[in-house]
Amino acid sequence: MSYQVLARKWRPTVFSDLIGQKAIVRILTNAVKQKRLHPSLIFAGPRGTGKTSTARILAKTLNCPQTKEALPCNKCKTCQDIIDSRSMDVMEIDGASHNGVEAVRQITETITYLPSGPYKIYIIDEVHMLSISAFNALLKTLEEPPTHALFIMATTQMRKIPATVLSRSQVLQFHQISDNLIYEQLQKICKQENAQVEDSALWMLVREAKGSLRDAEGLLDQMFTFCHKQFNSQDVSEILGLTDRSLIMHCLKSLLEKSPKKMLKTLSQLEIKGSEPALFLQNLIIEIRNLILLKQLPLNEIKNIVPLSDKEKLELKEAITNFSAEDLHLLFDMAIKGAGEMNTAQNSKILLEVLLLRMSQAPYIETLLGENTIDKAMVEQNFTPPKVEQAKKAPAKNNKNPVQQFKDMFNLDIVESKKL
Repeated sequence: MSYQVLARKWRPTVFSDLIGQKAIVRILTNAVKQKRLHPSLIFAGPRGTGKTSTARILAKTLNCPQTKEALPCNKCKTCQDIIDSRSMDVMEIDGASHNGVEAVRQITETITYLPSGPYKIYIIDEVHMLSISAFNALLKTLEEPPTHALFIMATTQMRKIPATVLSRSQVLQFHQISDNLIYEQLQKICKQENAQVEDSALWMLVREAKGSLRDAEGLLDQMFTFCHKQFNSQDVSEILGLTDRSLIMHCLKSLLEKSPKKMLKTLSQLEIKGSEPALFLQNLIIEIRNLILLKQLPLNEIKNIVPLSDKEKLELKEAITNFSAEDLHLLFDMAIKGAGEMNTAQNSKILLEVLLLRMSQAPYIETLLGENTIDKAMVEQNFTPPKVEQAKKAPAKNNKNPVQQFKDMFNLDIVESKKL
């Protein structure tokens, strides 16, 4: 097919294009410049963080004849062959489908042949899928490889790699990409592709990607196909099957206003749209968490931890102006408790309805403190009233006979029987 998906079209081609992996870029760049590159590298980290792309960039940097300052030209035949996966000196192996000893034996038999360029590079993707026998067959080659050989192993589950392999390799840990960096990249793609997308819709894609840039680009590609490069948050909710954000906002408004009547209207909308109760509650918990952060920190300090657009942040900030942080914590605790009961509930829809009504009628913390006998100022100052020592009194002796005790207990007049 002639069409190229966004994830491949926007794949990084040089180290400076990598997003969110500054430490990895610095290590590899310095290793290439100083010629201190380890012959066996393990790229470990979550999916969609650039492990395979980094391996290809490193392969081009080492074999490109016009590389300057760890920067390949991406124009010569060597670079183009590596980009198109047809280079004879760079072999990409899928560890999931070639996980036996036979695949490793082919590597050990061909590794001694000299490459046409400076290095013969083996990129083993999903290396944790190799069998124990395959790992053992690879140990000797990893320990003493030829000077022209380089192994780059990528994995998402480093705990499955034997310690004997880890000790012979240099492990580079890739991290999840921050939401802000993913959002900036999606914005850049939309600008280059002449797409008109709402910020709130992009943030929905970012939250759904969960730190994976490749997943975010795939979701954006899906939205382009459906909406012809023009969509909003409602379109994202419809296509991806997400909870309508307007319902969550109505629910939050009902909770903040302590209005069970408005909450009943929100519940009727949930019934009409057929929202999944467990998913809706999880999204509500995330939004209450965002409210807590917005309440306790200024907007400029929560830029990297609240994945919302600036407009959404301002709206939520204004909504909680007259709401205390303690009240938000109370709502969060109630929602978390309800989520824990959701898995064991026989009817999750009824549980969600009753939970939301209960949360909409939760008392304010100030009201609870006002009803307490302890002064509110003492509570704010974390003041603990002194304990009153109770006088120790010896228990009074009971000199009454059993008949008199029974009489006093039940307040009865007992007539003693006379002997005939």
